[in-house]
Amino acid sequence: MPSRPVHQSKSKPRPVKPVADAELTSRPKYVSIPEFGVVVLESRHAANWSGPAWFNENFNKFLFVVSGAVQLRTPEKTWNLHRDSLVHVTAHTQHSNADISAEPVVIYVIHYREQILPAALATALRRQAITRWNLTAARSNVARSVRQDLQQMLYEQVIRREGWQALLISLLLQIGVRVLRVSERQGAKTDGESIDAVTSLRRVANYVAGLETSFYRQQSLDEAAAQAGLSRRRFTELFRRLTGKSWRQHLLALRLKHGARLLVETGKSVTEIMFECGFDDLSHFHHNFKSTFGCSPKIYRAKHAAPRGG
Repeated sequence: MPSRPVHQSKSKPRPVKPVADAELTSRPKYVSIPEFGVVVLESRHAANWSGPAWFNENFNKFLFVVSGAVQLRTPEKTWNLHRDSLVHVTAHTQHSNADISAEPVVIYVIHYREQILPAALATALRRQAITRWNLTAARSNVARSVRQDLQQMLYEQVIRREGWQALLISLLLQIGVRVLRVSERQGAKTDGESIDAVTSLRRVANYVAGLETSFYRQQSLDEAAAQAGLSRRRFTELFRRLTGKSWRQHLLALRLKHGARLLVETGKSVTEIMFECGFDDLSHFHHNFKSTFGCSPKIYRAKHAAPRGG
C-alpha cells in the first residue's frame, strides 16, 4: 500500500523547550504504517513548516498538541488547536493544517489502521470525520494521562522490547477509551461494548508484556487465561490477535530466544540453560532449539559465542 505524507518526527522527552533548527522540520515525510497496524511520531515544526494543500490519507490518526498552536481545516470547517488539544481524523477526510504560533509547535501523532480496533470502538471514533477534544477542560487529568500514553508508545517503539507491538495497540485502545469517556461526560453516549472489549485487550497486552520477565515459570494456558481474568477461548483469541501467535508458540519463542542468548553470552552448561529458560526435559529443549535455529545448542554456541579469555 502506498505511503502517505506525515510529519517528520524525532523522539524527545518533555518538557518542551526552545530547540535548535536542526531538530525542526519544514516539510512532511513519507513513512509506512507497519504490518501490525500502528505507528507513533513526534513532530517538531520549524517556523516555515507547511504541508500539502490537502491531506487525504488512507488511515486514521490522532493528533495531540504538546506546545504551540495549529489551525486544522476541512473544506467545511476550521479548528484552532492549542496545547492539550486532541483530534481524531478519520481515513479519507480531506484536511490541512498550518501553524499559528510563534512558539515552536510540537505534536504527537498516531497513525493506525482501523481494523486493529474492536468494531464498537472503531464505530464510535468514526461517527464524525474529525473529532476534537480540549483535554485541559476535561475533568480529571485526562491530558496528562493521554500524554503519558503517547510517551510510552514512543518509548516502546524505540526500545522494541518483546511484546512492544501489542503494547502500542493496547495504548492506542486506551487513548480511544479515554476520549470516549470525555465525550460521555460532555453529553455523548459511549458504547459499553467498546469499553469492555478494550479492557479485555488491555489485560491480555499486560500479560504479554509481563511474559518478557516470567516466561520461565511453569504455567498452563488455563492459568494464564485466569491471570488475565478471561475465559480460555477469549484469552487465546485476543492473544493471537495481539501477537500473531498462539500462547504456546509465543512462550516457546521467548524461552528459546533467551536460551540462545545464554549460550552466546555465558559459559553455563546446556542443562543449566534448559532449566533457566523454563524447560524441564533436555530432549524437548534440544528438539525445539534445533527446529528453530537449525542446529543443536552446542553447535549454535560454537558458531556464535565469542572466544573467552583466561
